[in-house]
Amino acid sequence: MDRHIVNIEKLVYGGDGMGRLADGKAVFVPFVLPGETVEVKVTDSRQRFARGAVITILDASPDRVSPRCKHFEQCGGCHYQMMPYPAQVAAKESIVKDQFARIAGLEIDDILSVISAESPWQYRQTLELHIEGGKPGFLAANSHAMVAVEECHLCPGTFDDIRNMLDFDEESGIHTARVRWGDVDLMVVIDGDAEMMPEIEVDFPVSIVFTGGDEESGIVLAGDDYQTITVLDTPLVVSGTSFFQASAAMAGEMVTSLLDHLHPGSGDVLLDLYCGIGLFSRFFGERGAVCIGVEASSSAVSNFAANLDHLDDVSIYEGLVEDVLPGLDIHPTICIIDPPRAGVKPSVLDQIIRLRVPRLAYVACDPATQARDVKRLVSNGYRLEKVILLDQFPQTYHIETICFLHSVD
Repeated sequence: MDRHIVNIEKLVYGGDGMGRLADGKAVFVPFVLPGETVEVKVTDSRQRFARGAVITILDASPDRVSPRCKHFEQCGGCHYQMMPYPAQVAAKESIVKDQFARIAGLEIDDILSVISAESPWQYRQTLELHIEGGKPGFLAANSHAMVAVEECHLCPGTFDDIRNMLDFDEESGIHTARVRWGDVDLMVVIDGDAEMMPEIEVDFPVSIVFTGGDEESGIVLAGDDYQTITVLDTPLVVSGTSFFQASAAMAGEMVTSLLDHLHPGSGDVLLDLYCGIGLFSRFFGERGAVCIGVEASSSAVSNFAANLDHLDDVSIYEGLVEDVLPGLDIHPTICIIDPPRAGVKPSVLDQIIRLRVPRLAYVACDPATQARDVKRLVSNGYRLEKVILLDQFPQTYHIETICFLHSVD
């Protein structure tokens, strides 16, 4: 084995710690903490960097704690259970600063603030489970292999209830199950290769939707095709095939931050790109703003319409943002962008720059792609005024940030 003694310098985006081999090459190692000295086996060596796995921790960090879950390091769902929660937040803050400095060339120390989770456990609104042999589990770290699990401390309640409920016949063809908790009910969206809908037996209130490989259309096998999820005392309709934030509590923090920094009013026109079910538009519309949403998911578009049905001056366009935006004759005063992990296409950024929207908020779940896109905006007449890190994903490396920019023209 290719063994090395490595001093871990820092945590990097993706969950790994970074150290250096004797020849100076960077090596990335999971489940380690800054300041630790570890014996590492190199598992993948490339021209500019290597990846490794810990053999032994020779000198542990004083911050190291025992993980709560017995599946930690096998299951790929968590990355930071060996760290106390305040240290997790501090690490994420450092990572965001590093991403913006390296990628965007921007020092954000003075404009970055952090909103920690109220609870670092049992916070997830949704769990993505894989089914193998009829039993649920999670994918192993850095692998497509499934780990059958007996506990999960991120979901509400006890995982035993979920594990016992998701008991499929081995020949059912079901390979994934997304479980989401609503205000008063549970929804399970199942997917698989079955040519016929699976037979379902339930003995407690639950909605079950079968997608059969089509993420946009589901067949209701039990209960309803939607849930109600309340954010800031406001009930929202969310279909089984529509995206919703991982935590309703942190979704509320996101909305509050957007309202506090963008100050919507009756004279404003909001352009809500990748608008989903209308989470942001709902609250901006109730402050008097005209709302224009663009969303590619048909189920989310239907939810948007239902969630804003009581408001006047609301429009929703179904389609890819890069296809819809060039054809709109609009003059927005506020724009909110909440793209997928890959970030915003250059053509969309160019359209926003062309519109010269005075107030802009960019919500992101990947600080690297966000920093890349913010660099393009800053190079074309926008000033970055505030960055907020919302820790929506405790115990994991995932980071949610909002950047607030203003046009300087």
